[in-house]
Amino acid sequence: MGDTLVELEQILRSSK
Repeated sequence: MGDTLVELEQILRSSK
């Protein structure tokens, strides 16, 4: 648990 959250966080940061 957490892999998905990490991926989502990276995507959000990349969106900036």
